[in-house]
Amino acid sequence: MKIKEQIKQEIQRLLNIDELHYGNLLMDKAYEYLNSIMRLDAWGIKILTSCPMFWKWWVNQWEHTDRIWYFDTKMEGRMYLTTQQQMDYRQSYDNMHAVELMVAYPNKLVMEETYAIMVGEIIDSKNAIHGVSTQDKTL
Repeated sequence: MKIKEQIKQEIQRLLNIDELHYGNLLMDKAYEYLNSIMRLDAWGIKILTSCPMFWKWWVNQWEHTDRIWYFDTKMEGRMYLTTQQQMDYRQSYDNMHAVELMVAYPNKLVMEETYAIMVGEIIDSKNAIHGVSTQDKTL
């Protein structure tokens, strides 16, 4: 098993959360992050979240933050935590993943993929307005 998978499972165990809860945290924070950097650009957020490269980038950022948090809190080897300790760790974990603390922005690959989708949607909507089907076009 890869170290990142071990860390993820250990975090889930120590925070007393399951795979679904962990995945929901990751997704919710992605949308919170996008809302914080894109403000009210719902279309831009829709485009970014439809890009597989965005999600690869986001998961990479999330896993990097998980690694830092896991090793900084020195949780290795702790078998049992009290409810209060779990709550304290959960607060610490949430703080570490606060979008206000993120200094990373999607990389060039993400932006290129996003741009291609945006241009495609604009062309498709223009064609729809003018009654042109993308299948009707010939070169």
